[in-house]
Amino acid sequence: MSLTRIAHSPYTLVVCEKPNAARRIAQALGTLSFKEISALEIVGRRGLPPVFSVVDRNNQHFVVCSALGHLYGLVDVNRNRSTYPVFDVKWMPVLKKRNRKGPKTATRSVQIIKSIFLLSQKATSFIHACDYDQEGEVIGYNVLEYACKNKYESSLRAKFSTLTDEEIRNSFDNLLKPSKGLAEAGRSRHMIDFIYGVNLSRALTQSFKVSNDRKRYCNLSIGRVQGPTLAFVVDREMEITRHVPEPYWNISGEFEKNGHIIKVHYYQQKISTLSEATSIVNACTNEDGKITGIENQKVTFKAPTPFNLGDLQKEAYRVFKFSPS
Repeated sequence: MSLTRIAHSPYTLVVCEKPNAARRIAQALGTLSFKEISALEIVGRRGLPPVFSVVDRNNQHFVVCSALGHLYGLVDVNRNRSTYPVFDVKWMPVLKKRNRKGPKTATRSVQIIKSIFLLSQKATSFIHACDYDQEGEVIGYNVLEYACKNKYESSLRAKFSTLTDEEIRNSFDNLLKPSKGLAEAGRSRHMIDFIYGVNLSRALTQSFKVSNDRKRYCNLSIGRVQGPTLAFVVDREMEITRHVPEPYWNISGEFEKNGHIIKVHYYQQKISTLSEATSIVNACTNEDGKITGIENQKVTFKAPTPFNLGDLQKEAYRVFKFSPS
C-alpha cells in the first residue's frame, strides 16, 4: 500500500456518493492536473472504485474518492435474532454472509472504507460532495464521521444539482457549512425504519411459527412502508375480486350534411337496459337532426415542464440515440 502518487503535497479529500460522480467532479476540477489512481495502489485490491488526484485552476490539490451508496447500515447491538423489542442499534459497515452458516465476510464496502480511511490520514481538509438530499447527506455524514474519524463537523459542503463543469466549479467556489439537521433527519428516518421493521418482523415471524405449529424457521418481513403498501395492494385486490360487472349500453350515430359525415353521441353515456337503448335508436333512425345550440370554448394548455439534465439526456437517447456520456 502506498500513497506516494497522492501525498506529494497537502490535499483536500472530496467524498462523493458514487464512482461516476467522483469521476465527473475530478474531471471538472482537474484543469491543471488529472491523475486516476487504482485502488490496488491504496488497499492492494482490484475491483474497487478508482481515486482521482487533481489540481484545479487555483492550484489547489484535491483527492476525489467515492462511496458505493451506503457503506454503513444499522445493526442490532444484541445479535440474538429471536429477541424483541429492539431499541439499541448502531451504525456498522455493511457486511454479507458467504453462506447461511458461515461467518460474515468483508464486502467491497469494507475495502472502500479502508481506502477512504487511509486517504483521510494525509488530508488537511474535507469536502462533502454527495448528492444534496437527505440520503446523500447521510452517506457523506457516515463516511466523514466513521471512516474519516469525526470530520463531518469540520468539513465543507459542495451543493450542486447537475454534474456539469460550470455547476461543479461554482459549488466548489461557494462551499457551504454541512447540513447537520438534514443528516440527523436522514439518520433518524433510517433508525425509525430499522426499529419499526425489525421488531414487527420478529413478532410476525414468531406468531406465524406458533400459530402454524411450524418447527422449521420461516422469516417474514414487514416495515414502515412495506406494511401499508401491502395493505393497499390487498384491499385493491379484494375490491377487484368482489366487483360484479353491470352491463350498460351507449349510443352513437352519424348524420350526413352536404356530403360530410358528422359523428354524434347520445347525451346519456350509460343506458341501463337494452330495450331502452333499442327504443332510442328506433326513434332516431332516418330522422332529421336539429342543431339546438353551439358552444365555443377556449382552452389554455400549459407549457411542458423544462427538462433537467438527467431527463434531457434520457429523452435525447430515446429519440436520437445520443449517448449520455
